[in-house]
Formats: sequence, C-alpha cells, structure tokens
Amino acid sequence: MSQAADADGGLDIYVFRYADVWLMLAESASENNDPTTALTAVNEIRKRSFGATGVFTANLSKEDMASYLFKERAVEFYGEGQRRLDLIRWGKLYNSVKTAAATEDAFVAGPFVQLPAMRH
Repeated sequence: MSQAADADGGLDIYVFRYADVWLMLAESASENNDPTTALTAVNEIRKRSFGATGVFTANLSKEDMASYLFKERAVEFYGEGQRRLDLIRWGKLYNSVKTAAATEDAFVAGPFVQLPAMRH
C-alpha cells in the first residue's frame, strides 16, 4: 500500500451523520411547505431514539416544526461543534450570545458579543 493511500491510517471519516441528513431533509421540506415529508424525516430520528411509540402522528405547523428542529439539532449534535453554524443559519447567534452573556460571567460576555459576524 502506498503512503498516500494510507495517509488516513486506514480510518473512515464521516462528513455527515445519518441523523443530520434526516434533519436537513425535515428542515428543507418544512421550509418548502411539505409537512408530510418533514414529519417522515423527523419520525425516522424519533423511532431510532424512542421506538415506535415516540413518533409524531400529526403534521406540525411550519413554526412548530422549526421550533422542534431547533431543539432537536441542539440535542442530537451536542458537543459536535455544529450549534454555532445552526445559530448563524437561523439568524439566532447574536441574540443567543447576548442572552448567554447576560447570565454568565464576564469571560463569556467579553469580546464575543461584539463580533460583527454575529450580527447577521
């Protein structure tokens, strides 16, 4: 085996987790007014975690689905470094940091509140 072929040590790396693909599908379907597809995608994640009794049986409104996905992505990808990108995409980063800064110590409230990229 050549050195270039073995540069990763033989380990597989992931680009997207399976749950991320389902949640992206649910988010895009919901945003495009397709609640049935969004519900199917969300239920795939819920069946994995809660079994058949944990699935939603009725479509959620667009607002309720967005709220659910916001929370579900926080739980599903806890500690994986995706939350900041989600907050930027949803336009919630600035307010989230301001809220955290108001409840945390001075270290957290420091320079992070002033970053221009957070005002999008």
